[in-house]
Amino acid sequence: MIRVVGLGPAGLDYVLPVAREALNQAQPRRRFLRTARHPAADQLDLVGSGWETFDSIYEHANSLDEAYAAIVERLIADAESGDVTYAVPGSPVVAERTVSDLAARYDGDIHIVPGMSFADLAWTRVMVDPMQGANVLDGHTLDEAALLAQGGGRP
Repeated sequence: MIRVVGLGPAGLDYVLPVAREALNQAQPRRRFLRTARHPAADQLDLVGSGWETFDSIYEHANSLDEAYAAIVERLIADAESGDVTYAVPGSPVVAERTVSDLAARYDGDIHIVPGMSFADLAWTRVMVDPMQGANVLDGHTLDEAALLAQGGGRP
C-alpha cells in the first residue's frame, strides 16, 4: 500500500490532525517527501529525520515530466516490499501530478490522507465561493487556443 499524505498549503497550522497522525505512523526507511521545500516539513521535523526527499530528482531531471515519472517509479518499486508513506505539499488530489500519475500506474492500494489545498486557502483569502463559477487553470498545461475557443481573452 502507498499512503499519500497532504501537508497543507503552508506551515504547521494548516496540517490536518489526520495527516499528522499518518506522518507519525510512517515506517522508517519507507517514508518520502516530494520536497523538503515546504514550511510544514521543517516545522514537523521531517527534514533530516529519516524522510527521503525527491529534491535531487527535480535538480537533475530535464523536465517536470521526467521528474514525476522518476518519483512514481521509485514509489512503486519501494511499495513492492512493503507499505510506503509519501507526503506532498497541499492536498494530494489538487494539482498534484505525481499522485494522479501514481494512481494511473500503481496496481496496489493507495490510501489518500487529505490535506488542505492551496486553493482552499486562496478561496478564503479572496472571499470567493468556487462553486459559484470559479475556474482553476494549470499554467503548465494551459492551451492558449483552447482558452480562446472557450471565449476567454488572451492569457
